[in-house]
Amino acid sequence: MNVVVIAFALCITVFLETVLPAWKWLAYAKLPLVSGLVVYYALGRSWGLMLAVAIVGGLVLDGMVGLPLGASSLAYGIMGSGVWRFRGILFGGRWPTRMILGAVVNAGITLILYGVLCSFSDSVAGLSGARVSLKVLGTGVLGMLALPVLLPFVERLDRLAGNRTGEEESGL
Repeated sequence: MNVVVIAFALCITVFLETVLPAWKWLAYAKLPLVSGLVVYYALGRSWGLMLAVAIVGGLVLDGMVGLPLGASSLAYGIMGSGVWRFRGILFGGRWPTRMILGAVVNAGITLILYGVLCSFSDSVAGLSGARVSLKVLGTGVLGMLALPVLLPFVERLDRLAGNRTGEEESGL
């Protein structure tokens, strides 16, 4: 049932991330939902399952938005692995912690993507530092708002599918 839940959640998050408008005043940052799904699996599941979500989610999103295939997967995998590695010490399950985690993870993903894209294109490398900083800040702010809302929804979906029991402690 894990595969069904992951496929459904990825379809919804990729669809919403691609169709929701970008925020012009935040350097066209988009609401980071796929990264929230990666964080959910990093916090409560195995490293392999988190990595699978990061790779598939990144590839599908890259294909939808026209990024070089694998760029987002790399960024999601790096940040998801960091969350997975330190999940016991840095996550308490409270809203402020979720907000900070959402901001840090999504700002990191944006910086990694910028670095990867600089190696593929000179036009990206020519962006001003202020514009890149605004995009990092914007994605961090949107991640800070999105992650605390997304985590309970995905956990509920997991419980409805029978992947988690009501008594099981998820750490989320």
